[in-house]
Amino acid sequence: MKISRSPRVTDRRGVARSDATGLNREGALDAVSDGTGEGVLFWYGAPHVAVALNSRRYRIDNRLERLPMARSFTGRTLPDEVLEGIHTVVSVRAYVDRKAAGQLAQLRARGLHLIADYDDLLFACPPRDFPGYHQTLLKRRVVKKLDTYRCGLTHFDAFTASTTPIAEALRAARPDAPVATIPNRPSPAWFARGWSRFGDDRWQHGGPLVLRYLPGSPSHDHDFAVIADPMAEFLRRHDDVNFEVVGYLRFDSTHFPKGRVRHLAKVDYEAFAGVLVSTWINLVPLAPTVYSQARSALKILEAAGFGVPSIASPSVDNASVGGPSSLVTFARTPTEWLDALEAAYDETRSASAPVRAPFQAPPSWDVVERRGDTPRWETSNSPWRATLRKP
Repeated sequence: MKISRSPRVTDRRGVARSDATGLNREGALDAVSDGTGEGVLFWYGAPHVAVALNSRRYRIDNRLERLPMARSFTGRTLPDEVLEGIHTVVSVRAYVDRKAAGQLAQLRARGLHLIADYDDLLFACPPRDFPGYHQTLLKRRVVKKLDTYRCGLTHFDAFTASTTPIAEALRAARPDAPVATIPNRPSPAWFARGWSRFGDDRWQHGGPLVLRYLPGSPSHDHDFAVIADPMAEFLRRHDDVNFEVVGYLRFDSTHFPKGRVRHLAKVDYEAFAGVLVSTWINLVPLAPTVYSQARSALKILEAAGFGVPSIASPSVDNASVGGPSSLVTFARTPTEWLDALEAAYDETRSASAPVRAPFQAPPSWDVVERRGDTPRWETSNSPWRATLRKP
């Protein structure tokens, strides 16, 4: 990817400034999107580090695999030695409270480019859509947090986002700033380790019929509510099927047939590969809210890497994953979810399922999209197949 350069740079306020490399802000955006990553620092500086393990994995660790010379730092303030040789700082899930604002001002004074990266719609989410808002004691805290995210946008030169809806919201909020969509993608090395360690445990025809819902963070209660009723009905119809939740979720287990549901604690990410590979069907519901519909397709992609089919809500990002389309069925309504579950059951019982094998990611997985275009999908006659329709 070509990196544009200029000896003198103008920031979003029209103030001329220069940096050590002569990169302008579009060039800095290119540098964090492609190439070696030399001079790029990914920084997670928000106060709630412990609850951002997933975001740091997908938005920092996995991107470092593709940008081998980039560096990362987690902490509220950046030591001078960490900034040596850096021309661009990427603030992941940028949360600009007073302390962070001071740090960003210091970075700007050094002539560094500042890019904010978002993997959730934190800065443009209606409070009612945000996880936790409907708990009375959390309402005020949620409103304050979302306002901090929104106001923080003014501190940055450019933006990166994990999905098209997030990128479009950034363009609407900051039409003066360039935005790139850099999709969340699982690590190929993680897939390889998972197959090596757990490949013998992969689900095979005749194996246990275990449906799994795998929420990776404590923000999916409303998503799961989309499928609670059809799931309960499906389990009542088929006593040879069981359901497991692995991870954070608050739900009423008494809504389901007794003894057919297990809720297990979240597992280490390396061990998570073993949970996935043995899964019959992976469930990826999304609530019809602005926040949930902006989520990435990671749960589909992680399952596809182990040959595991998913039934999923057809959000923009879910519908744009072109590689593992044969492993995805989209369902919008409770009736469609129940129909998709029944189709999966009938197919499993009536035919010899193919041996599950590693999914080979296409080159398009690494495409950086500046315009936010996405392919359109249509469902073929088979409920287990989705085909890409050319725009």
